[in-house]
Amino acid sequence: MGVASSEAYSSSDRGARITGIIGILAGVVVVIYFILTILTAPPATPDQQLSSFNADQTGYAILGVGAALFAAFVIAFAGGFSMIVRQKSPSVSAAAALLAATGALMVAIGDNLYVGGLFAISAAPSTATYATDATYFAAVMYNFTDNLPLIGALLAGISMLLFAWVIWKGEIFPRWLSYVLLVGGVLGILVQLVGGIEGTFAPIDLVFVAGLFVALAVWGFGAGIVLLRSKPTIAQPAK
Repeated sequence: MGVASSEAYSSSDRGARITGIIGILAGVVVVIYFILTILTAPPATPDQQLSSFNADQTGYAILGVGAALFAAFVIAFAGGFSMIVRQKSPSVSAAAALLAATGALMVAIGDNLYVGGLFAISAAPSTATYATDATYFAAVMYNFTDNLPLIGALLAGISMLLFAWVIWKGEIFPRWLSYVLLVGGVLGILVQLVGGIEGTFAPIDLVFVAGLFVALAVWGFGAGIVLLRSKPTIAQPAK
């Protein structure tokens, strides 16, 4: 019985440390992805989408890869994190992880649909017959896919609010981490609300998005450091 218990806690400790490493890596990827979104920010007018893309196709391709990595690391971290904080409320932790995963996927799908669509449009014949239609469809592609990251931000915001509550009720992580998630959650919801009211990505959203990314990165770094420097006691299911 003692050996089994020891093995269970050893496995739990390894899981926590793996989650800590993923959290720190997720923080790094979040920062890199945010920088990529700034470097490949869409032009001021919709009719410039295709020309902007053609001028920096490599940058847009890197953005698509960055979005995929962003989703992968956020999903892995949120899943591991929910397992660590599940003692106080398993259902809330699971719901938070699901929302975080769905939100990250929405962001990645939106970016990759946008980039993939522009690649397809750019590959069309460059004759005058297609030029006007290509510019039009590039603008449509941007307006369509822009809504997906907005929904992703909303889901991520709700997820962070749920995780903030779970952390506040628990004893594994410091209270300041719940404050970070609380602020990030509110900012994520504001991104969707303001973007939805404007009908597209509004300038003020940049402030909210920047704050949301900072909160995500601090969450990953902070939780990762705590998990790697300590040995949190994680409740094991009864056998």
